[in-house]
Amino acid sequence: MLTVKRLSPQDAATATRWDAFVLACPEATFFHRAGWQKIVTDVFHHDSYYLYAEQGGQIQGVLPLGHINSWLFGNSLTSLPFAVYGGVAALTPEAADALELEAQQIAKSLGCVTP
Repeated sequence: MLTVKRLSPQDAATATRWDAFVLACPEATFFHRAGWQKIVTDVFHHDSYYLYAEQGGQIQGVLPLGHINSWLFGNSLTSLPFAVYGGVAALTPEAADALELEAQQIAKSLGCVTP
């Protein structure tokens, strides 16, 4: 069963697994690495939603997101704000769809999208 989870900034073990996935996934870039979560939160002071799809204990896809709510940029949930590349990096279409659906639900709950 495929499940979508959120990477906690304090979860070093899962961050290590996340980075191993990123290094092996052809769709992923340097900017998909877990360390960017600290930059989004600690440097830019935005909330982060680093989502990963997992099946059978194996990460199948990742989607790093930052919540930006400012007068200049508006209210948005963006994959890798202030980075060159972003988006879903997944091994299967099912994992990509699950991550995108979860991101849409989070965006709606944050008021980033209109109903």
